Amino acid sequence: MDQIPLNGGLNVRLHDLNIALFNVSGRIFAVEGDCIRCASLLASGAVDGLEVTCPGCGWPYDVTTGHVRHVPKLRIDTYTVEVAGARVMVLDPFV
Repeated sequence: MDQIPLNGGLNVRLHDLNIALFNVSGRIFAVEGDCIRCASLLASGAVDGLEVTCPGCGWPYDVTTGHVRHVPKLRIDTYTVEVAGARVMVLDPFV
């Protein structure tokens, strides 16, 4: 958990997926790591509250739901996260 900056993100790989982990005021969220518009890595985006802004195109994503703010029918996948001590576990989306 120490590798995820406070109010920032970290990109990780799980199987063949890019997953963006976000530390929002000490709470960890996991979403699909690639922007659906431009394929930029969302973990590099600016975090403001529960939103991350894509560094490539500027689309804002809600890290709790995966929805794009102004286009609610568009969304990225979100994943369940468990934190045990310093370990962050993303529950396997293929189970």
